[in-house]
Amino acid sequence: LLRFPGQAQASYYQTSAIDTAWSPEVEPLGSSLSYIDQGSKQAGPKVRLGITAAYAEEAPFGARQVRHAYIQAGDTVAFVIMDRKGKTPALPFHQTVVLQSQLLY
Repeated sequence: LLRFPGQAQASYYQTSAIDTAWSPEVEPLGSSLSYIDQGSKQAGPKVRLGITAAYAEEAPFGARQVRHAYIQAGDTVAFVIMDRKGKTPALPFHQTVVLQSQLLY
């Protein structure tokens, strides 16, 4: 969790340091190029709370696939990461992001 002095600073960080059109500005350690996670969008209901950006490491990703998301809730930006040997399933990742988003509120 990153906590900022106010919501404006958290929003600025979310839009300038993380979000880009298709992939994040900074990749998690051990991850190759990630793009918007289409599987997470199709896995279930959308996260209604907070501003969420979810990414998945694109193939070829090696022995492990990394999925990660950023959730902005007020003055806080949360980082959720999940990796697994082989392919990381979209549904458990999506459920984790939804639950973490709910906990932030």
